[in-house]
Amino acid sequence: MRKEKISPSEHFDELAARHGVTVEKLKRKNLHLDKDRKSGSLLNPGDEINIPGKERQTFNRPTDVKHSFKKKSPKKKLRLQFLEEGKPRDGLSAKLSVDGEDRDLATDGEGKLEVEIEAITTSAILILETEVGPEEYHLQIGDKDPISTDRGLQTRLSNLGFYGGNIDGDLGPVTNEALACFQYFHELYDSVGFDSKSRDKIESEYGC
Repeated sequence: MRKEKISPSEHFDELAARHGVTVEKLKRKNLHLDKDRKSGSLLNPGDEINIPGKERQTFNRPTDVKHSFKKKSPKKKLRLQFLEEGKPRDGLSAKLSVDGEDRDLATDGEGKLEVEIEAITTSAILILETEVGPEEYHLQIGDKDPISTDRGLQTRLSNLGFYGGNIDGDLGPVTNEALACFQYFHELYDSVGFDSKSRDKIESEYGC
């Protein structure tokens, strides 16, 4: 078994697909990550993980006959939720361009979309049809820094709908205003800056 250092935007699904092992096996070989964070499923740049050897499979087939073997590509779920002032944007048509094809979708009663995509997918484009015209979103899948970093904070505030600036790690006036809006929306009136209450609430709303 060899070790590999994690680069930005790498995640378990992509690593498992690239190294020819299952996600479950890869996580089992890296249970030490559970000791360092809330979830062992999270990878941070610089993490050192164990890469197990490829799994060998044996198939018994008769000779003198042509056989076809089709490798199944690992999949993962892409889940999105659209809210406006905290309320679900339900019943909206959407088109997702991903993995070389367009898929027609619609938000459910909670404003959510869920679709299965290739495990190695890192980007997609979503067009949401609204009453005032289409909204286009360029999605970076799996590219998320830890919340303890400035870019990680900006990414979460952006995906939650509070920050509209660049993800550049510069906690200037635009980022501070977005954080203040988040705190006001969630009634964190006694929070000062990016304190523990704000961090815990962002993690709770975002999921990590």
